[in-house]
Amino acid sequence: MFSEKELNEKFNSEYSKLEKEIDKPNILIIGGTGVGKSSLINKIFGEEISKVSNVKPETRGINTYNHNDVVLLDTEGFELGDDKNKFFEEKIINEVENRKKGPEKNQIHLIWHLISASSERITDYDVNLLNKLQSFGLPIAVVFTKSDIANEEAMDNMVKRLFPKLTFNDAFKNKEKSPFFVSSTEDEDESLSPINLINWSIEKLPEGLKYAFTASQILNYEAKFNQAKSIINQHTLGNSSVGFSPIPFSDAPILIASQIGMITRIIKLYNLSELNIDSFMASTGAGLVVSNLAKSVVGSVFKFIPGIGTVVGGIINALVAGTITFSMGTALNILLRKITIEYLKGDIEKVASSLSNFSELFKNQFGEEFKKKYSK
Repeated sequence: MFSEKELNEKFNSEYSKLEKEIDKPNILIIGGTGVGKSSLINKIFGEEISKVSNVKPETRGINTYNHNDVVLLDTEGFELGDDKNKFFEEKIINEVENRKKGPEKNQIHLIWHLISASSERITDYDVNLLNKLQSFGLPIAVVFTKSDIANEEAMDNMVKRLFPKLTFNDAFKNKEKSPFFVSSTEDEDESLSPINLINWSIEKLPEGLKYAFTASQILNYEAKFNQAKSIINQHTLGNSSVGFSPIPFSDAPILIASQIGMITRIIKLYNLSELNIDSFMASTGAGLVVSNLAKSVVGSVFKFIPGIGTVVGGIINALVAGTITFSMGTALNILLRKITIEYLKGDIEKVASSLSNFSELFKNQFGEEFKKKYSK
């Protein structure tokens, strides 16, 4: 039997281990002065990166931001027609080339090339740099910023300047395939949201780096939700396997302790600290979730499997164990998505209410999920 203190310690240990061992993607971000790199980065990752991240300007022309679960290599902004552009171009190419020769963890995994649509022009520097970067075979996204104050004809000409055989419709209408994206100066226009860039990035990243990127971005809560479902299925399969050893019902907390890994991965995935909800990890993440899992599980299983607690030698078999695991993960996933949506909508009162009542909300949600799953 695990005590509340032991469960919390196990959670904290697993969380610290995950933070240390997580594989982070390296994203190279290129763009001229005033193109809106900081604005786009802040929208996607939720805060002013340059003020809060561990900055390492070890390469002149490139600042490296170690921001939690991603590493952003932000190139210095260049001026149109500036003589220094050749210097920056060489630095950028050398950086990509040198990293490509090194270990996988240091290589560039994605490139975001930002161009201001409002400028209505593509420079020779943009074209030459893009052509050289393409030779490395890396996934490159071209992001036209400030698209809300540009017209379609101008953007069509800009696309053709970069890729003569493409039109505006080719570039932007086929969102599943095209590496072209748009963003706006304001947050109101959902059609110009960076969501498509986020989805493209997740798709293009190696499998082992998708989790970290999905966790680090704050806008696409559905990507987090779907990633969490995959995690839940992995753990459910493990506890529903033929090799699962039945355990006495009185030892249900042992099952909970075995699923701390799943709980940790889901909580880390939603990264609520990025939403400035720092109290979640201190009070809810470790305290309420973990400490009340055993109580919620026992209460719900008693309710939906009458007699299991009264039968001498009552056991949790593979079916029940898998159902418990699935219901735990799904309940947590649903509630964390709810809190994320509330925050993104700016409904701080609802966020506060959800956090303060998290224990009861989790208990009720777990009961609903267990009932649905077990009755199938």
